[in-house]
Amino acid sequence: MAEGIKIYNQFTSFLKERTKVKVAWFTTFNFSISFFERYMLSALANTDYRNLRSLKDYEALNHRLFGEEEDTINIKVYYDFRAMRPEVKKTSFTTVGINPQELDSKFQNGVFHPKVILIVDEENNGWIVTGSMNLSMSAWASNSECVTFRKIEDKRSAKQIIEFFRSLAKFEEDFQLLETLDQKWQSELKEESNWIFQHSLSGSSFLDLFPVNNKNLHVWSPYFSDDVPEIIDDTFSSALSVNIIPDHSDKDTVKISKEVVDKLCENKRVQFLKDQHDFGDYKPMVHAKVWLSEDRLGIGSWNFTYAGLNIKKGRSNIEAGIIQTITSAEYQEILKSSTLEQKKSVKGLEQSELQEERQQLIQDWTMSCQIIADWEFYVFRANFSETIEAENFFVELPGADNRIQLSKLTKGISFKDQYRSVLKDRIFSVYNDPIEGKIVFMGIITELKASERPSIGFESMNDLIRAWSDGRPENKDGNHELNYPNDLETGDELQKSVEERLKGDYSQAWFSMFLAFEHMKTRLEEVKENQKELKIIGYKMPGSVIQLRDHLIKLKEIHASEESEITDPYLWFLIEEGNQIILLYNSLGQNELRIEPVDQILINSVVDAKQLTQWLLFIKKECHYLNV
Repeated sequence: MAEGIKIYNQFTSFLKERTKVKVAWFTTFNFSISFFERYMLSALANTDYRNLRSLKDYEALNHRLFGEEEDTINIKVYYDFRAMRPEVKKTSFTTVGINPQELDSKFQNGVFHPKVILIVDEENNGWIVTGSMNLSMSAWASNSECVTFRKIEDKRSAKQIIEFFRSLAKFEEDFQLLETLDQKWQSELKEESNWIFQHSLSGSSFLDLFPVNNKNLHVWSPYFSDDVPEIIDDTFSSALSVNIIPDHSDKDTVKISKEVVDKLCENKRVQFLKDQHDFGDYKPMVHAKVWLSEDRLGIGSWNFTYAGLNIKKGRSNIEAGIIQTITSAEYQEILKSSTLEQKKSVKGLEQSELQEERQQLIQDWTMSCQIIADWEFYVFRANFSETIEAENFFVELPGADNRIQLSKLTKGISFKDQYRSVLKDRIFSVYNDPIEGKIVFMGIITELKASERPSIGFESMNDLIRAWSDGRPENKDGNHELNYPNDLETGDELQKSVEERLKGDYSQAWFSMFLAFEHMKTRLEEVKENQKELKIIGYKMPGSVIQLRDHLIKLKEIHASEESEITDPYLWFLIEEGNQIILLYNSLGQNELRIEPVDQILINSVVDAKQLTQWLLFIKKECHYLNV
């Protein structure tokens, strides 16, 4: 066993020893988004988590992991759909909520409980990290957990690992990846080793691979079902002894009902032990799940319960871990390394106390679905089971004014006009009514093509114009800000420096505006044969065309307020020049990503109608305006 923080240090050291990581898939029961982004993603990016202090820092981390398609790491977290903590998600890693009963009816009343990490490098070498640790701060920084790091070196375990993740995969590119790995591993690895990866989705069970006939059994587990006396009498009837090492609270109680404790104490083959950790005044929770006999060692997610051991159909959890054959000497060494104290008396808990803790672990959702945000086409789509009556459910999405019927999301709905909301909010909720009703599910939006996602923009139109003044806005790191601060959604006011720049007809402001827009046009013309580069200028890069449109709309809203000092002519030319950029991009780019021009303002002219008409005709002819 090891104190939790040591596991994180082991994990970061393990990653530093690898060549470039291209796949990092995680499975967990409890899932803390904030913990995963701060600690696990920084480890994968080989950066210090202590440098993550602001949203800007997370944007930089996001770009490092997902910003360039060729450098993107395939990062996914598979978690029980009821055990996600609803927290702000700041990066674009992919989450997949697993509903156990959709995988097999035998998991109908169970949970998705494995704790497995698959790491694959650019040469398709693979490793698994598995044990008892969920993706939460307590698991990696305070609990006493057990974890093992294994290189995938034999065909037998490789096949089990491939089948496990194939059962969870949702995207075609992941199935293709697994097929590539399977072919490589089955052709190059040795036949077997002294350990095997075992999971509940395979044909065999943990107990099939862990015989205890005439063996002494030691089990570390924080949770024990009320059926433990029956399991010991029936399933482990041939074991010489069953030594239980539970978690002991500060009050020296264990997470077993008083009635069950009494039954177990009456069984002469059962002995309670306490794992003595010497961490001074700090007493960590013993969350490890370890099964030890004289010739087997099991490290994984198996608690001492019917559900954890998959003994009864319908009451089974999805579990995973490794089972290793060991020698008598290794068995003795493991026992010596664990400081175990026999407990002659044990305090159990009331059933009400146990039930309250169980209820805190999972949400009472009645359905599950997956909402996908596709950054290639700026479209929301939904995936859900065929058994769900989608017309009866309504989804609340970031930036949407009203809830959207789930069935309408199968074909896709554009979020181009609300993309900034998707950048800052990736939580969606499902209700059983279009207006009121009850929330029946909450999930995390899955982002596809995260390398296409616009991550950094300019805080103001003033910054955007200055950045385009030499035609290379992507080089103006000092002016970059997040796309979503200082916008009207959050009630922030336009910066004073921006108003000062725009409130007068200064020659510098006019010159900068025309120069910047001319550079935008030139840049678009230069890459007109390259759709990838057009997409970058249109949607991805700082000062993109879509961000230009956002700033123009923001300025129009400010101009309409009584406090605004932005002059009519200056704003009119801003919009007209901006619309020319938009129309040029639309004529060159893909139709699916067409950007709508901005409605023009009306100018209160001081000249008569005839003079104004002549003036506008002159501008149209000389400046090639398209919609004067």
